[in-house]
Amino acid sequence: MRTKCMINNGLICKICGSSVLKAIRYDDHRNARPWQYLKHRIAAVIGSSKILSERLSASLRARTLFGPSGTIHFCQSCGHGEYGRKFADGELENYYRRAYFLAGGLEMENWDDESFIQSPKTQGQVAFMQPYLNNLPSNSRVLDVGAGACRLGRLLRNKVDQITHLSAVEPGEGWASYYQHHRIEHVGRFFPLEDKRVYDLVVSSHWLEHVEQLVPVMHGLRCCTRDGGLMFVEVPNCAPPYGDLDMIDSPHIHFFTNKSLTNLAQKNGFRPLHALPSGLPAKEYEAVRRGEYSTSRAINFDLPESERINLPEPTGHLLRAIFEAV
Repeated sequence: MRTKCMINNGLICKICGSSVLKAIRYDDHRNARPWQYLKHRIAAVIGSSKILSERLSASLRARTLFGPSGTIHFCQSCGHGEYGRKFADGELENYYRRAYFLAGGLEMENWDDESFIQSPKTQGQVAFMQPYLNNLPSNSRVLDVGAGACRLGRLLRNKVDQITHLSAVEPGEGWASYYQHHRIEHVGRFFPLEDKRVYDLVVSSHWLEHVEQLVPVMHGLRCCTRDGGLMFVEVPNCAPPYGDLDMIDSPHIHFFTNKSLTNLAQKNGFRPLHALPSGLPAKEYEAVRRGEYSTSRAINFDLPESERINLPEPTGHLLRAIFEAV
């Protein structure tokens, strides 16, 4: 079934200002599963009911923050997409603090497993940054935003002699002892920070697509990156044919292309050094996520290897970029 969409001239792209936006259904780009839409709408209505217990209503509301009753508006100029839902105060904070992947922390027996931080994806991220890291000053400070287990920050500290101090922003409540064990300073749960320190390198891996408000976040990123410092970002690549495939969107709020990410950074005081779409082509990655691309080679070689080697792929599932603060 082909995607049903509308060109919406009542909204404005927050990155480039275009008013030509294509609306598609969240988590159901082709409108192929109407029963999912109905189920999601019914659950959302029930979750908003004052008749139910507060605990049940809160649980249902959390489960329906993302889903096919919502809409993504894709800019037809820069390609940026944004989830149209408006979140109540505290909804996103509660979701990411308690319900997100590894929010409870990593099992203690895995704390010192070096293979954990040397995943193909993390190796690829460090290799992508490597040409730009030689100019870091001695005793460099790194901030890992949305860090989780801080794989990227830890591997950078292991590989780059100049990096001596590692800080993390992470909402998950189970990481305090892990961070203490690995000499990682936990400087905040959510971003932007009130802390006014600046860093030589700020990194984020699959975090920027989850924030609600890009303007204060980008302002915060520029404020905490020293002049001449570096910012690395990895996000899903949502360039076409992303919107025409039945990709799983949850729980993303923003959908980036190379053009939109670069424009966003330039508008907020960063100069692009290198931006690269790479990874598995979109159609193959969609099949992997849905469990339909199940050969052992695809799962054990193609996907990890595609995340490690940084080969250009315009429709690849990853978008890596490094910027200089100017």
